[in-house]
Amino acid sequence: MKMNEGNKISKKKVLIVKVPQCSFPMLNNSDDITVVGRFNPRPSLALGYLGGFLKKYGGEYLDVVLKDLNVDAYLDSPSGEIDSSSLIKRLDLEITNAEYDVIGISSVFVNNHRWVKLAVECARRCNPKKPIIIGGGYPTLYPETAMQETMADYGVIGEGEVSLLKIINKIFSVENQEFNKLFPGSGQYLYWELEKLKKVVSNSLIDNLDLIPFPEWDLLNVREFISKHPEKSIYCLTSRGCPFKCIYCSTFMAWGRSVRNRSAEDVLNEIDWTYKHFGIKHINFVDDNMIIDRNRINNILQGIIDRNYNDFSWSASGFTISSLKKDTVDLMVKSKITRVTIPVEVGTPEMQKIIKKNLDLEKVKEAYKWFEEYEIPIRLTIMIGFPMETEDQVNSTIDFVKRLRPQEVHINIVTPWPGTELYEYAVKHNKLDREIELDELDHHKDVGFVNVEWSYDQLREIKSDMNIFVNFLNNRELRDPKNHKRLLRKWQSFEFGLPDHAVLFISLGYLTGLMGDKSKSCEYYEKVVSLFKKKTIRDAYADYLKWDDVPAIHDFKSIMGNSLTQVLN
Repeated sequence: MKMNEGNKISKKKVLIVKVPQCSFPMLNNSDDITVVGRFNPRPSLALGYLGGFLKKYGGEYLDVVLKDLNVDAYLDSPSGEIDSSSLIKRLDLEITNAEYDVIGISSVFVNNHRWVKLAVECARRCNPKKPIIIGGGYPTLYPETAMQETMADYGVIGEGEVSLLKIINKIFSVENQEFNKLFPGSGQYLYWELEKLKKVVSNSLIDNLDLIPFPEWDLLNVREFISKHPEKSIYCLTSRGCPFKCIYCSTFMAWGRSVRNRSAEDVLNEIDWTYKHFGIKHINFVDDNMIIDRNRINNILQGIIDRNYNDFSWSASGFTISSLKKDTVDLMVKSKITRVTIPVEVGTPEMQKIIKKNLDLEKVKEAYKWFEEYEIPIRLTIMIGFPMETEDQVNSTIDFVKRLRPQEVHINIVTPWPGTELYEYAVKHNKLDREIELDELDHHKDVGFVNVEWSYDQLREIKSDMNIFVNFLNNRELRDPKNHKRLLRKWQSFEFGLPDHAVLFISLGYLTGLMGDKSKSCEYYEKVVSLFKKKTIRDAYADYLKWDDVPAIHDFKSIMGNSLTQVLN
């Protein structure tokens, strides 16, 4: 069947389902409740891009339906709370009741593999003759395992848009000449032939990202999500790929080793569209490195300034500061950045070289001062637990953070992702005592390094204490009344996702007290006392009540007095 020759055909229905990205119910058994919160999803950018791409380049013969089970479950819940066990039934019903000619099953992370397998089993049971395509982190990092475990018909490896449409065109014998001219090659994927796995290896990376249409938010209930969710923002991606070779990073397996940028004009057009069409007034850019091309990022920021949006702001998940200049920082502030994330990872020059991040820590301090001058909240991300790391080097990283005193710190215990140089190092030097299980590929879980100078108990204690101290009890914004409203908004946005976080509510009680609302302060403090009636809460947080030199702890204990003592005893 040839397209682009005026022929009319009946459209084939393509259903793309994003499986739940929370832990599979039977596995949600973390002993550390300080890292467990309510499942709090966001509309899937990947799903939006796939839908937009299929509609633009296959819309003449494809009818595209997108189902983000995460967001749909959130919208259907009156409180917004999602019971992960209920998602099993939701997944089954969505696929069982759907009509389609081909189904795509998308997952973000490798540890979502049980959800992927369940979705494939359901699709095979309900529509045994309809082709099944899987994509996302699971088949990208474990292509053969994913295909053998799920027995899906096709598995997309890496960047998905081109490969997905190539597969669909192959399934329905469609020769889309315009599409093939723009995107030559066969894509990159696996498929079964005579019960044997075959692999198609062809460059499927899109050089000109402006050819990708904007995310198909209309198919993902974004308006309803924005009207309900307290954080009324969505994600945006202005580039793909990263030129650096950090030994721990696996993103190159999806995006490649080079940076591909959208034009400033295309990015600004998308911001215009989301602002005017959906009323979205905050965007979170999720690029790996959106500022490498200084001229481009400056043009984007200047374009936002020139448009003079009402109540518009933005943030970025992270970018390297190695190429950051003061003029770009000035534009970031004028274009209303609300928070900057600096991925430092390690706090010594030696470890910077070992993990091949090669970040100049003096440059970090300089950039930090630039943002500090403008009073822009700073979030540092660090990693502890590299297998070649000493205790002293771990402590040096923590000391580096303490000296900078950011408004927020995010600490990950290192995970050796398969395919990375770090993983190969760990295997070669006998730093892993066993093969990593798929369920363990999660930053909240320890992955069993051995023959190292530190212990996981030490790392967990460091991570927990730094989170409590920097992000809450000793948050630097507490010291300046003009930042109290901003901090209150931030902490209150955590209440839904962290309903059992006793220290969060101590911090809120202390902050509202500083702001003069004694009634609200007591309300928060009383909630903490109620939480401490649960043994799991006491076990997780009671030790922090010994930090009497911290004003928030002292205030909480002095006000709650006997009622707190009775609960703890």
